[in-house]
Amino acid sequence: MKIAQRANGTWFTISSVPKCLAFVLMSLLLIACRAAAQGECQERFNSGDYKGMLSCSAFMYVELRDPITVREAKGIVAMPHGGGGIANVIVEFRDGGGKIVATKTDSQGHFRIKHLRDGTYKIKTTLSGFSSVMGTIILDRHTDRTRVISIEMPVGV
Repeated sequence: MKIAQRANGTWFTISSVPKCLAFVLMSLLLIACRAAAQGECQERFNSGDYKGMLSCSAFMYVELRDPITVREAKGIVAMPHGGGGIANVIVEFRDGGGKIVATKTDSQGHFRIKHLRDGTYKIKTTLSGFSSVMGTIILDRHTDRTRVISIEMPVGV
């Protein structure tokens, strides 16, 4: 398995470096690639329901079938099938007038955007290496207090 290339063009392999060093090198490469890819994402949708939202992974996305009605804009973004929360996901809300408010998930995948008024919003989650998830959120302060937004982001892009 090739994990890194030396300056002279030869490759390091797991058999040529201690396993613990190989793990560290692979982890650093993954972090560097993810950071570089996230820094590149500046493209935005020019029109439609998601106008103004990030579009860097829009060619691979999941659209939620039904609107989600919640009391406030808070929830979790997690791996599919009960996997753990995903850190640093960009979560964007777009209101009917086109105003976009965004935040990032914390280390456990939780997010919260305060001070949004009741109404219908488009939501989009974005993180390099994952398919974006897009859908509709209805904020209604009279709905069940315990319900939160729960989004599963499949590995993709």
